[in-house]
Amino acid sequence: MAIDFESLDSFDRKRILLVDDDPFILGVLEKLLGLLRLKTILQAGDGEQALMLLEGTAVDLLITDVLMPNLDGLSLLKKIRSGQSSAAASLPCIAVSSLGEEATLPTALALDVIRFVQKPFKALILIKRLLITLSETFSESLDHLYSDVPIEV
Repeated sequence: MAIDFESLDSFDRKRILLVDDDPFILGVLEKLLGLLRLKTILQAGDGEQALMLLEGTAVDLLITDVLMPNLDGLSLLKKIRSGQSSAAASLPCIAVSSLGEEATLPTALALDVIRFVQKPFKALILIKRLLITLSETFSESLDHLYSDVPIEV
């Protein structure tokens, strides 16, 4: 993982998928991304909707809530990491959760979540983590079995 400073000029071309079952949180996240001049923002209300969106659209970053109906955020990421979606298995992901880190962090780390943000989040912390994540390039090979990661949310 390395910082790609030239990519800072191309933020407006980044595609971000926001996944949260709370419309208010989706609105807040979209507004924060708008402050960074990110224009291509897709939204889904749960993991199942996100998988459908990913079928026809490539994204550069996934920002997902952990607790959601139908398909939670970590199960969504597990499907992506284990090749059960059309998204790149190495898709960078920021997990957002109202659960304490001790409840979700081990699973999130096992699924290679790049950043973790606890709700209620502070705008400046989230913006900082977004900027860092979007400026990094990922060339790591994902070589372990994500299908073996237990999800207990």
